[in-house]
Amino acid sequence: GITVITHAGMNYPYGQHLAFAMPSITWGERSEGVSLPGIPLEEMVKLPGTAVIQDGYLVPSDAPGFGLEIDQEWIEHVSR
Repeated sequence: GITVITHAGMNYPYGQHLAFAMPSITWGERSEGVSLPGIPLEEMVKLPGTAVIQDGYLVPSDAPGFGLEIDQEWIEHVSR
């Protein structure tokens, strides 16, 4: 098959899982949550529970629901 790199495919959990499930996707791009030097990527994540790159690699969560940790407090925060 043809090798594919999804544009921003690693930004969100569902794209991360898709990339790991598709043999033709050998690299992943992550652009959402780019941080300034000294600010951990974890602090830039928009959806709670989204896996972040560590040491150049990303492993999607194996928790139910793509690993998202959305609760009422988060919903109220982003609804303002």
